Amino acid sequence: MSRPLDHRAEIRPFAEIDGDGFAALAEAARAEGHRFLDRMANDWHAGTTRFDRPGECVFGAWVDGTLAGVAGRSIDPHSTDPGVARLRHLYVRPDMRGRGLGAALAKAALAGAEAHFRVVRVRMAAGNEGAAAMYLGMGFARVTGDPFATHILTLRPAGPEPQGG
Repeated sequence: MSRPLDHRAEIRPFAEIDGDGFAALAEAARAEGHRFLDRMANDWHAGTTRFDRPGECVFGAWVDGTLAGVAGRSIDPHSTDPGVARLRHLYVRPDMRGRGLGAALAKAALAGAEAHFRVVRVRMAAGNEGAAAMYLGMGFARVTGDPFATHILTLRPAGPEPQGG
């Protein structure tokens, strides 16, 4: 079940990877044993994933001026199919959870994805049943046997690209 978004929250495009807010967010993730925000920063600085290719985006959630979470959508680096996207680096600080921020970030990152992608994949850490329930509630289906995805959302059927006109 999705929680209503905290009325003090603001979801907006994010480009402040070098700011203090992101450093504090990455530290909170590390304290929970997660290194994916460090990977996000490393990839950003290396230029390998800057969320600036067609169809890519990254959003931040701020509550009372504090960066509370992030989420991005990129071309899936684990697929050779350009119609496959990945919802990546979704993280909300522990003290900011329960405010609807995770779902709001995921929805912002998914908005408009169908214009560029057929499917969106997610790979989440084992045991996070709250996140699993959120993804299932958003229409994702569980995936088994894929080392790069735990959930998948079909945006449009496989086949020829739609013709304009």
